[in-house]
Amino acid sequence: MSSSPVIHALDIPVSEHPSEKFTFNSASLPVPPHVLVRTRGTTEGIEMNFLGHSRSTAEPTSFENDDISITESETGSKKEWAAIVACGLCLFLSGWQDGSLGPLIPTIQKYYNLSFTVISVLFVSGCLGFLLAAILNIYLSDRLGFGGLIFLGGVCQAISYAVLVPAFPFPVMALAFVTKGFGIGLQDALANGFVGALRNDPSTKMGVIHSLYGAGALVSPVIATQFVYHTHWSYHYVIPLSIASINLVFLFCTFGFHTQEELLGQIQSADVVEAEGKEKKYKQVLESWAVQIMAIFCLLYVGAETTLGGWIVTFVVEERGGRFSAGYISSGFYGGLMLGRIGLIWLNQKVGERRVIYAYLLLAIGLEVMVWILSNLIGNAVAFALIGVLMGYVQVLRQKSPYSNHFYYRPMYPISMNVLGAIVPKWVLTGSMGWVASIGQVGGALFPFLTGTLIQKYGVHVLQPILVALLGGMLISWILIPSSTKRHSD
Repeated sequence: MSSSPVIHALDIPVSEHPSEKFTFNSASLPVPPHVLVRTRGTTEGIEMNFLGHSRSTAEPTSFENDDISITESETGSKKEWAAIVACGLCLFLSGWQDGSLGPLIPTIQKYYNLSFTVISVLFVSGCLGFLLAAILNIYLSDRLGFGGLIFLGGVCQAISYAVLVPAFPFPVMALAFVTKGFGIGLQDALANGFVGALRNDPSTKMGVIHSLYGAGALVSPVIATQFVYHTHWSYHYVIPLSIASINLVFLFCTFGFHTQEELLGQIQSADVVEAEGKEKKYKQVLESWAVQIMAIFCLLYVGAETTLGGWIVTFVVEERGGRFSAGYISSGFYGGLMLGRIGLIWLNQKVGERRVIYAYLLLAIGLEVMVWILSNLIGNAVAFALIGVLMGYVQVLRQKSPYSNHFYYRPMYPISMNVLGAIVPKWVLTGSMGWVASIGQVGGALFPFLTGTLIQKYGVHVLQPILVALLGGMLISWILIPSSTKRHSD
């Protein structure tokens, strides 16, 4: 056999082979598109995914040590970044929802003549939709695939925003929030899972999509505040409706109705153990004590964040004499969250993630006590922004991807996800994350609702002691989270 390499290049449309394995040698070379293959006496299995990237597993033969180089196509890279942008738009809408409700609560309350308890139903409605998404995610994913399911999430959001624009009676608005929560829950889980599964530099790409979440949460209070004085305040929802419609086009053009395996290819398939049934997945998640402890931490964290973000404007207006422009203070809080995600990474790495969380929680408690005691509007605004910075890092916690050797950042999941990834079998890891996230969303509805009920009875000044209690509960839960564990047998 000649020692000089034989170079072959074939051009086959990607759409004809979304996720198929090809084997080649010098005699037969059905190769995926835009891939240049050099062979030297080695039989190689090449897998090409829908995004145009290859995954290979070498099968050495009796020939001498040889090498293979695979040049990925520029087309594949563009498709991957289009997918990242589509996922980022999903999280932008999620951030928009989180940031816009607080400034609108006083206006909605006045328009419908509602008590604090009744207006709090909106938090419960959104949570109900998110819980439905968490429960049905596994079931629907097996039937609709990744592309179909993330598109369904976009449709639900577009429908809900279209219903919210005319300002129908409040019960209709509450039902629209259920639909919106369902769509956000589906898209949040799918977008995070997809980008986290990318093999090349998922940390940076996760940072991109979650910076868009932060951008949505930062911009939406500012825009919502512009509508609080208008008679047609509900026209605010035309903006997220337009973004949701654009995202639908992006999702369909990028993902179609392909499964995640077709889009990404089989990744470390030898390490993934299929469950004997969906019932086994649910059972193992629910029986894990460590998962439940992490869920409690997330319950308190999301509860604290949503309670503060949802009632901050009402507190400033009624307790500190601010006007409806107090919505800008809400924007400052979410801006702090966004800044904390990137600005404190160097400190966290130097001090250590576990130790630094204790410091951040203690500082956040101190700032809340300061807001509780001091009635200065500017001082309170600065304190809220700093609390956002500190809580922002609790959102940006490092987790090892089950699909690669990289680490990436996942907002909305506490640092306990590090431990979760080490103790949960890979085939239930996504389900465990969904369970922890769904319990967190329960906190995001339960505590704002209870806060609204207490505000109705005792006044809005109860907000600060409630937040101090939630942050204290987070501190206790953090102490109970195992510091180091090993993964159960897969």
